[in-house]
Amino acid sequence: MNSLSTGAAVAVTGKWKESPGGKQSHELQVEDIRVLGANDATTSPIQKKYQSAEFLRTVPHLRPRLPFNALILRLRSLVTAQVTSYFAKNDFIQCHPPIITSSDCEGAGEVFTIEPAASDATSAHVPGLSSQPNKLPDPFFGSPKYLTVSSQLHLEALAQSVDKVWTLSPTFRAEKSDTARHLSEFYMLEAEIAFAEKLGDVMDVVENMLRSIATELQASHVGQELLEARARDQSEESTTVSHDALAQRWQGLINGPWPRIEYSEAIQHLKDATAQGKVHFDFSPEHEDGLQTEHERYLADHLGNGGPIFVTNYPRSMKPFYMSPSVPCNSDSQGAPTVACFDLLVPEICELVGGSMREHRLPELQQSMVDHGLRAAADCDSEATDGSLQWYLDLRRYGSVPHGGFGLGFDRLICYLSGVQNIRDVVAFPRYYRKCLYPIQALVPLFDDPGSACSESHGWAMMMYGVLSAGIPITCPWHHDVWYSAAVGDGQKAAKMVEMCESLQRHMARNVGGSAAAVESSGDIVTPRARPFQINTGIKTQEMTVSSPPPGYPDSARPKKLQSPVPVSTLPPPSWNLPPSRPARSWVAMIGQQSVSKKQSMSTAPGRANSCETRIADLRHSYEALPPNFSLGANMLAGAFAGIAEHSVMYPVDMLKTRMQVINPGPTATYQNSIANALVTVSRAEGFRSLWKGLSSVILGAGPAHAVYFASYEAAKHALGGNEGESHEHHPLAAAASGAAATITSDALMNPFDVIKQRMQLHGSIYTSVSHCARDVFRKEGIGAFYVSYPTTLCMTVPFTALQFMSYESISKVMNPTGRYDPYTHCFAGGLAGGFAAALTTPLDVIKTLLQTRGSARDVELRTVSGLLQAAKIIHQREGYKGYFRGLKPRIITTMPSTAICWSAYEMAKAFFIARSTNPNTAL
Repeated sequence: MNSLSTGAAVAVTGKWKESPGGKQSHELQVEDIRVLGANDATTSPIQKKYQSAEFLRTVPHLRPRLPFNALILRLRSLVTAQVTSYFAKNDFIQCHPPIITSSDCEGAGEVFTIEPAASDATSAHVPGLSSQPNKLPDPFFGSPKYLTVSSQLHLEALAQSVDKVWTLSPTFRAEKSDTARHLSEFYMLEAEIAFAEKLGDVMDVVENMLRSIATELQASHVGQELLEARARDQSEESTTVSHDALAQRWQGLINGPWPRIEYSEAIQHLKDATAQGKVHFDFSPEHEDGLQTEHERYLADHLGNGGPIFVTNYPRSMKPFYMSPSVPCNSDSQGAPTVACFDLLVPEICELVGGSMREHRLPELQQSMVDHGLRAAADCDSEATDGSLQWYLDLRRYGSVPHGGFGLGFDRLICYLSGVQNIRDVVAFPRYYRKCLYPIQALVPLFDDPGSACSESHGWAMMMYGVLSAGIPITCPWHHDVWYSAAVGDGQKAAKMVEMCESLQRHMARNVGGSAAAVESSGDIVTPRARPFQINTGIKTQEMTVSSPPPGYPDSARPKKLQSPVPVSTLPPPSWNLPPSRPARSWVAMIGQQSVSKKQSMSTAPGRANSCETRIADLRHSYEALPPNFSLGANMLAGAFAGIAEHSVMYPVDMLKTRMQVINPGPTATYQNSIANALVTVSRAEGFRSLWKGLSSVILGAGPAHAVYFASYEAAKHALGGNEGESHEHHPLAAAASGAAATITSDALMNPFDVIKQRMQLHGSIYTSVSHCARDVFRKEGIGAFYVSYPTTLCMTVPFTALQFMSYESISKVMNPTGRYDPYTHCFAGGLAGGFAAALTTPLDVIKTLLQTRGSARDVELRTVSGLLQAAKIIHQREGYKGYFRGLKPRIITTMPSTAICWSAYEMAKAFFIARSTNPNTAL
């Protein structure tokens, strides 16, 4: 039993009996457990705790073991079986077209060229090195060949003999698209239908096929398990497709018939919606520009009634050469000739299927090829050489019939049916731009002896050093893909590994000749607590020869050999001698010490106009009431210092709060319930600097706003009698009213900067600077966008500030009845008051976030929200009352230290300026 852990393979023997409890119907009463395969729980990447999709993509060979990922495999199997059944019942013949082709039927040029490795390439070649094998003198196939981008052309040839054919084959596109909808290798379901007279015949096949799949899924055990999994997975993140939404997707496929509109109608509908203010697009819908993703999403959401919609008859200039005209000499409303084609759009996924009638007439096809820049391929006299499509023309030359076909992105279909937002999570081993499984095997030859066992720390160091020695650039994402699994979710270890990478890069750039482009900062290499290891110095690269390891890695103390090699991928990360970061409370203590030192120096300094004792007494007893010669400028400087300190320190957590409060942020945005893990995820996926994206906007606004804020507060407090009486007397109403007055004035200045900050904090934000964001918001939404949430902001900040100031004053009076400057009191009272006020005003903060981020929202309804009540209604309709408390935890976590820092900084600065104001030589 001690060897059992999550992930172990076991054989369990027992009796299956009814369960006495009410949570389950049956249970297995275990009589014997036999361990078939032990699991190393200390290094296993798959842990019992929650692990993000981003992390699981780095261990694709292990993630199918998780229940939901196994369910996706079963879903693919079910859909494949149903597709096969449907085509068989409708007399389609399944075919196996070639993977290696000589043509790019899509005409986009996004093909992978294939060629064999050099005949003299040896096993010493390391994948991933900058050096490449020499090419053979002659092409292997006699002419360039490519991985197929579509099987359509070959299916057309086969359809001429058996009428109706289909295939489910791998397809390859060299698209540099790093999105949740694109892969470099994916499966395409394609079909060709001979004797199809019109486009509607092809669309009918698509509609009936998808309807049969959805019907079968809805009635299957796999479908029920998917719905149950979605019902259990109701997290606070709006990126998760709910049980009801997933069921609605399936029902939308089953219901029919599906709407069919022409391209020109779709463009006009988008223009009308924009003119009526129903929606705002980043790309204005224009007839000649085609449909952007946001346009397709709007059409699917609003015209498809929650289900699919066909868009037909696109302009000829936008489509490939093989499509036939809609009707002879047909043109759309813009006078442009159109082709008989369609795209099937579904909500969220957008384009799922594309199809058309094929040009079956030889002269017309030749002319179309010439018009699309394929003159050589269309030349009947040319020999069938590189890039020739003479064989395709032969299909028309030697007897042809009207025919059409379609292609369906099979992986996108699985995404849509499962509710998974990222296509990389429904493919077992996804290949996409800059990612193709593990490059870790390339590291094995870098070790002198693969059979040597590495210690816990030196192995990781030498692996990374070996990679750098070989000229393989280490970036944070690449480093994460290879080694993060051994960190077992430990953010501290992950940070140490990143630090190691950076240090080794700096060393390589200086001493070995590594890529200087990868070096972003300078500094000495960190010395690890690791046993050294000897590098295989015989491996040469195109750019350098590794001759010596970096400092701290002598060629001695080789590790002990084991009988079998230790898998490199299971080595844990090293331990490093890094200076511990100073905790926040240490900074608070340091501030307090500095303040005490300041007062002590004041009490012993000679030559002052008044006695030291008098000034200290004045400082102690009149601290709450500002001295007569305390200038407005000093008060505002103290407030500005407090505002900048508060927002700068807490900005990363505030960024996370904003993202968690956004409704429908996007398919690739993922945030965990754990604040710490979420911050690690964001910094890993988008870069560490993204945690402070938009900070300059806050600094520009927070300084002046807080200067006005505290100046208004002190002035109002004095006017309302809040400083009257003895130091222990309490004026809660005056404090509350003073706080309300302060926030009204300061928010008028801060609100535009707050809007810019939140736009830049959003996942996938396109803005690169404060000025860029400000210009774009002003151009697209006008000056009102900067103040659309101002009334809501006041509705939140007025009660928040009133509660905070009243609580702060009350707690301070209890903890410090003498009214003296006490940094610990100010810190504790500020944090407690902020957390109390934040909890009570979270609903208003959620509404404010919705209004301030509406311009960047993906959801059309969210883009058009215009006021407090409408925003509140949308939140309640979609998420119920719990929606008003989205981000409650990060809001409190953000607010408590924020207000603690703010009050500590303000009171410290105020004490400093008061001390200076009592001295005529230093008063401001």
